[in-house]
This record gives sequence, C-alpha cells and structure tokens, in this order.
Amino acid sequence: MDSRTEWIRLLQGKRIAIACQTLPPDFAGAGPRAVFQAQYLARLGIDIWLVTTTREAIGEHGLPVAVVTAAEDLELAQWATKLTKAARALRIFLHARRVLRRFRPELLHLVGLYPWAGVVGWAASSLGIPYIVESTLDGADDARTVRHAPDWPLRYPVMCRAKAVVGISPRFAEAYETTLLASKKFRLVPNAVDLERIHPSDSVAKMHNRVHLGLPVEGPLVLHLGMLNERKSQLEIVEAFARVARENTDARLALVGPLTEVDYVARVRARIDALGLRNRVVLPGRTADVPTWMMAADVFCFFSEAEGLPNAVLEAMAAGLPVVSRRLPGITDYLFEGGAGVEVNSVEELGEQLSVLVSDASKREWLGAKGRARAESAFSPDQVMSGYLGLYGHVFEGLKGRQSTT
Repeated sequence: MDSRTEWIRLLQGKRIAIACQTLPPDFAGAGPRAVFQAQYLARLGIDIWLVTTTREAIGEHGLPVAVVTAAEDLELAQWATKLTKAARALRIFLHARRVLRRFRPELLHLVGLYPWAGVVGWAASSLGIPYIVESTLDGADDARTVRHAPDWPLRYPVMCRAKAVVGISPRFAEAYETTLLASKKFRLVPNAVDLERIHPSDSVAKMHNRVHLGLPVEGPLVLHLGMLNERKSQLEIVEAFARVARENTDARLALVGPLTEVDYVARVRARIDALGLRNRVVLPGRTADVPTWMMAADVFCFFSEAEGLPNAVLEAMAAGLPVVSRRLPGITDYLFEGGAGVEVNSVEELGEQLSVLVSDASKREWLGAKGRARAESAFSPDQVMSGYLGLYGHVFEGLKGRQSTT
C-alpha cells in the first residue's frame, strides 16, 4: 500500500474544517482554491466543512458551510479606532467559538492568515482544536510580514502555535526563514490547477468560444484575468499593449475581472481612450467562465506587483497559453521552471514580448506547450493534494503520539 492510500485511510472519518474569509461567489483568489481543495478531499470520503464569512456560499459548493461574523459586518463607532478593533475581534472570536464548538472539527486549515483568520485561529486554540496556517500573498500574510505587522499580536501568535505553516511558493519559504519559527513546521505546497476543466483548445473551439463571448473571430487576443486594481497593474498592461496595437492592427486586449474599484477602473478607461484603444480593449467585468476566456485567447499577460502563486497564471498555462509576467522572485521563476513562461521587468519589456508572441504563432504554440507540460508535472490536483494528505496525516499522527505519551 502506498503512502497516499495510507493517508487517505487515516483521514477517512476525520472531520476537517477549511476556513477562508471569502468564498465564491465572492471574488478572491484564495476562495476558489479553498473550495477546490475541500471538494477534492470530500470525494475521498473525508468529512470536510467550509468556514467563511460568505453567506452566499451556503448550498453553492455541495459542502457544509459554517458562517462566522465578518469584521465589516459590525456597526461600531468609527472614531474609536482601537476600541472598535478590539470589539470587532471579540465578537468574531465569540462567534467563531460557538461555530467551532457546534461541529467540533478535529483539524482546522486556515487559508490566508488575515485578521479574520487570526481571530478564528485564536478561537480554535481556546477550544484545543489543532490547526494549520496557509500563507497566500507575499507582503500580506507571509511569516516575515505577519511578524512585523502592526497587528502582529493578533496574527503572529496564531502562526507560532500552528501545527504547520504552508507556503504556496518558494517566496514564502524565504520569508519564513527570517523568523524564529521552527523550520520543520514549514511546508511548500503549491496551488493546484484543474487540468481537465482547463485545457488547450484547437482553432475551431477557439472560434466558438469567441463567438460565445461576443468577440471578433479573427486576430490575436491578449488576455489578462484579475480584479482591476493598483496591485494587478492593468494601467501598465494597457501601456504595454499600445505598442502591440501599433504593430498589429488586428490584436485585441481583454482585461477580465471585477470592476468594483471604481476610481481605478475610471483611470484605466481614461488611459485606453487617451491611447486611442477604445475599439481594441474590452473590460467585460467579472466572469464565472474562466475556461471559456482562457480557451478563446492567444496570449496571457500578467503584471501584478505582489502575489502568492497566481491562479490565473496557472490556469493560462493549463490552457496552453504562452504567458508573459512581471518577474516576481520566488514565484514566477518557480512557475516557469524550465522556460515555461516569459519574465519581464518593465512595461517596455512587457510590450516587446507581447508583440513578439502576437506576431509569431509557432512561438506561441511552443511556449504554450511548455507551460502546459509544467502545469501537468508540478501542479496537477493529485500531486498537490497528496501534499495536503501527507501534511494532515502527519499532524494527526503527531497528535496520536502525544496522546499516547500522556
């Protein structure tokens, strides 16, 4: 019997809760990943619950969902800053205790160590429920940032008490090494990508997808997927695309993602107009149909300032799209190992590389094939989730060993 089978047998019958502040239909990168992990584990016969603030998630994912109060739901005086934060934290803590006591998970998996998750971690600790922490965004919930953040008394002790700390790319390992936390607690477990749901498409399927999306059938399509905001840097993508548009009169750019940050979206639209690109750039807003967009495009671009391990890039690689991304040390070099993507350091380089790919179909096909191969070899669901099965199994074995010595 292999170790994966042994871990599954050990975990069947165990109750595990995966906690993530927002879940679909809310838009957040960590949310879909948490749902994917939970559904995968449930199919193996493991008793999985989701804990979240997203009430709309109830009944959406085929899994039990427990809702814990979100800080933004609390109506308290805004002038009393410290008092407000303490009152919000206390209310979440008490609510989380009630929820966790009601269905009593044997292990809690916190996805994203933000303030809400920190409070839920404190609640779990107060009930003697073991938990692991998964860091998801460099510069936000990595160990180094959490240790030095203004709210470190809330989050850092939760990380210290965790049975394990998961980082989704080598960037998190580098941050973890700067702390005083035990090195043996850190695990690198990347995001998984659904290779069956998202896959390369042929020219006929691409044409049908474009018709379905209301896009022109002819001409290369450059795609970006992500919420429009400063961190994702869509303004810079528009600037880079201006070069592409000058050199290829049929090329188009689609910036797909929520348009909720109104001021930033207005700036993007204004820049599109100023560059004369109104008929060349589309902003369709949020989509629930990522595969159709991926399988309608020719090139994927990404220029975010900070990430963990971007799902959108993984999905583009799974779709066999050539990817051009801003260089993010410890992240894109890991994703593109073996030349599976193109890293750039400036808007000028982004425009140059996009122009090359837009005009060279053979290079697009070659680079896209390398990306798909990399996704299959390193980020398949079975491979990634085997990492979590082993991690959960080791935690339970450690708990069993501790009980036998007491």
